Amino acid sequence: MRIVYVWQSVFLPYPGLPITKALEGKGLIPSLGCESFNTTYFKDSPLSTPEIDELVNLHKLFFLAFKFPRLEFLIRKLIKLPPNFIFELIFISSFAWMEMRFFKIKPRAIARLGFMNIRDYYR
Repeated sequence: MRIVYVWQSVFLPYPGLPITKALEGKGLIPSLGCESFNTTYFKDSPLSTPEIDELVNLHKLFFLAFKFPRLEFLIRKLIKLPPNFIFELIFISSFAWMEMRFFKIKPRAIARLGFMNIRDYYR
């Protein structure tokens, strides 16, 4: 079986849910109101844990790790770096590639979808 589409997202607690309130009470996330709620689970996470940057970086490099298992040694080193724009470009490119392959979407249509969603991604 050839797997084309893999999914991994960053934890995103929704305001008002019991798990969100519990995490706020333990100081693991800031108090989340609807006005400060980030609507994408592709960018980062409000979790306040020592390894959150590594998890966010792994999210950005997940497709490469899955598609090219021989890169595991390198990815283990890369995720220790601070989150950066290069990792975001890798994530956006791999996500676009998966969408094109899985849903049979043409590159022009993917670019249009990307431009429509870029504002939410970088807010």
